[in-house]
Parts: sequence; C-alpha cells; structure tokens
Amino acid sequence: MKPDIIERFYTESEYYDVVRSTILHMVKSGINKFDLDDCISEVYLTALRKRRELEKHPNIHGWLASTSRIIAKRYMKSKMIESMLISDAYDNYRGSRNNSDEEQRLYNELLDLLKRELKRSEYQLFTLKFIEKIPTAEIAAIIGIKPHSVESRVTRLKAKIKNILKKT
Repeated sequence: MKPDIIERFYTESEYYDVVRSTILHMVKSGINKFDLDDCISEVYLTALRKRRELEKHPNIHGWLASTSRIIAKRYMKSKMIESMLISDAYDNYRGSRNNSDEEQRLYNELLDLLKRELKRSEYQLFTLKFIEKIPTAEIAAIIGIKPHSVESRVTRLKAKIKNILKKT
C-alpha cells in the first residue's frame, strides 16, 4: 500500500529539508530551535488540513516551499510585533528625557500589570532581559541555568506578555 502524502512528509527527509531550509533562508535574522520547530509544525499542520488538495498537487516541493515562506513571513511579522510591544516601548520610554506625566503613569501601570500577572521568576527575567538589557550569558549566570534555557524562557515569556497585553 502506498503511503499517503502526510506520512511521506514525515518519513522522507527531502520534504523536511525543503521546509526547514526555506524557513531558515527566509528568516535571515536567525531563528531559535524552538521557533523553527514551531514553524515546521505549522507547515505540516497546514498540509494535514489540505491533505486532499496535496494528494493531487503536481508540485509538492513547490507547495511546501511556498507554504514555508508564508509561515516564515508570519513568524517574522509576529517577532516584529513582539519587539515593538516589548523592547521598543521600553527603549522609547527610557530614551526620552521629556516623558510626560501621562507617559510615566502608563509606563508604571504597565510595569504594575506585569508584576501582578507574571510569576516572580518571570518578572525577574523580564527585568533583566528587557529593562536592564543584560546579555543572555550573564542572565544565565545570574539565574544559574544554561544560556539556551534562558532563550527558551524568554520565548515563553514574550508569548505570555503578548497575551497579557492583548487582554488589556
């Protein structure tokens, strides 16, 4: 019995290589392993949803590359939004010497909100990474974990902060 298209995606490395290399090529600024895995999974989930269309598709490699580009663009857009929501807001606030009372109040409200919503360890990581701008290796030494673990926690923290900000 011939394996179906989804099974082939998972078992034949040529399909995986197309997806992975396309995403890596698109995200020139770099992508961590966890986000890369998420993007690849999203391509496979899209393929699963469009299984019937793919079984008859004349150029599966092309479809995978095209879908991978779309997913990579979505990833880059979400990273840009995260950056604007988190880092740039603090840079703009801290860089301005003429902060109005309203800006000060909003900034303090945001910090208070994050203090309430985040666990103590998450808020500490937030402060070290986004307010004090300490490099990952130094944060790892302060917290007592490996640098790649810091990056994993930062990725999860960004997602959590994004969800908190969406609610408000």
